[in-house]
Amino acid sequence: MLRAMALLNFAHRELVARVVYFGPEGAGCNTNVEVLQQRLESRETTGELLAFGPTEDGEHARWFEYRVGAPDELPLAGVRVQVCSIPGKMADPMWRERLVAEADCVVFVADARPSKTRSNIDAYMELERMVEQSGRELADLPVVVQVNHTDHPHSQSAEKVIYDLNAGQFPSFESAALSGEGVIATQEAASELLLEAISDLLRGRPSNVHLQATYRQRRSTDLEMLTAIMDRLTGEQVPPDVIFAEYRALPAGPSVELAFQPEEFIGSRPVHVLGTRVEGDSIVVEIVMDRLSGEAPRRLSVHLMNRPENAPQLTRQTHAVKVDPQNSPSMALPEVIEKRRASDRGSQDLPPVAYGFAGIVGGAVLGLLIGFLLFA
Repeated sequence: MLRAMALLNFAHRELVARVVYFGPEGAGCNTNVEVLQQRLESRETTGELLAFGPTEDGEHARWFEYRVGAPDELPLAGVRVQVCSIPGKMADPMWRERLVAEADCVVFVADARPSKTRSNIDAYMELERMVEQSGRELADLPVVVQVNHTDHPHSQSAEKVIYDLNAGQFPSFESAALSGEGVIATQEAASELLLEAISDLLRGRPSNVHLQATYRQRRSTDLEMLTAIMDRLTGEQVPPDVIFAEYRALPAGPSVELAFQPEEFIGSRPVHVLGTRVEGDSIVVEIVMDRLSGEAPRRLSVHLMNRPENAPQLTRQTHAVKVDPQNSPSMALPEVIEKRRASDRGSQDLPPVAYGFAGIVGGAVLGLLIGFLLFA
């Protein structure tokens, strides 16, 4: 069972807690987080806006964190507030449930448009169910209700929306998130409720917020924190599917058509993309191929290599080592060393003493012959 658990770092006397924005599709959870990050971006303590989530969903969650000073009654140097959205288009129940289960505070974003009344109620009941699955009650959590889209020409009153949700016990705010109206006020109220719950916990009062103590000398970055969450969600140590805001803002580029038809998949067609990942300079796409013959589907891994088709394959080579000839002991050796075996030596291969003895004897014989010819 997962439970919300704020992190108390004794090394930096710092508290890390998470506020989650939850609501029906189109209510404006992502818009709230994006506008909030833009309004706080001028602060040096505000992190960048990140997006993450399952690749098959049409909309990703938003994430950023900012730092604020701790209230005087809390013996802390500061508080890191992590802000996360769970948009209605994030359909995967595993992601929604686990992100809600790890929330220390919830902002329920309701839609004031009349056509969204049923969606608001369904989303609120889903939130209650997921909180109960984590072993808590929604009524005991720090919760703020935001009524968004109040700038719509036919919007309902905030009182009517809250009454339909039966959430009158929670603080509520009207908002037009696209223009930024009510966004800061909603987050400030959520942070205040969260810090009050943590203060109650530290003072020994009943609180539904749990603390985990640690002593880490090094602060984790935004991306490292999000990576840890992704690892818990996926259950395996994999790089998160993180999309940076500047990447998402890039204009549309050229379209590249890559024709492929693996021989073993002739007569099959792609029906589902299981996932994508980046490996070095290549992109790996996992595709489910359905056979037109009606047989069982199969899985295909497509590797998109970022190099020309006729480019040579990469090989591993050893590095060349440059030797200074002035300091190399090999300069005293001949260029070619010829080795001979003892059996290869012939009669000409005599030792130097034999050569000297043969010369003396030869000279003596030659002298006797010359003396015999002269005196005979």
